[in-house]
Amino acid sequence: MPYSDIIDNRNVKLKDEINALLSSSDEARFAVGYLYLSGFYQIAERLGELKEVKILTGNTLQKETIEELAQSLASEEELKDTVESERIQRKSERERIRDGVAEAITRNLQALPHTADRERNIKRLSEFIKAGRVKIKVYTRHPLHAKAYLFKYTKDTAEATRSEGIGIIGSSNLTISGFHYNTELNTYVRGQNNYAELNRW
Repeated sequence: MPYSDIIDNRNVKLKDEINALLSSSDEARFAVGYLYLSGFYQIAERLGELKEVKILTGNTLQKETIEELAQSLASEEELKDTVESERIQRKSERERIRDGVAEAITRNLQALPHTADRERNIKRLSEFIKAGRVKIKVYTRHPLHAKAYLFKYTKDTAEATRSEGIGIIGSSNLTISGFHYNTELNTYVRGQNNYAELNRW
């Protein structure tokens, strides 16, 4: 089969591509709509080798989308005003959303069947967070629909590729389904200019 940058979980699994990139990287930054522990387990071993991992995840509790708002408002101008007014978010609202996501993660953990592997991975994630090597933030303003995986190369790999890093963007969330089972459509984003632009984003 000819070489391709496409990752669709048929012939090429996103889990395998991410693990391969993590092994040649110092840092990683992910922006995903959903972060489930099932996805974290798929890459936990390699994450432990990095200096830092930053994960921006969507607020899975906030179901209302701009499309749903648009159906309930009279005009496009009214929609624009409503969306703009929501950009200024009270600290108490951010904290409420953050706490709600933390509670949902706790419920998810409690509902999972107990196994030695799961317990080991939960402890590993906890240790990474306590050490400041994994940082997770919740995007609270609107639903986060992006799926972007950005890898900052080790010095040797950066010199060999003439780029600070590489990205993958597409449809996969940080879940076992997005990494392995769903039919997805992701692609590599290569080159220094693209890496820098994704990093800024």
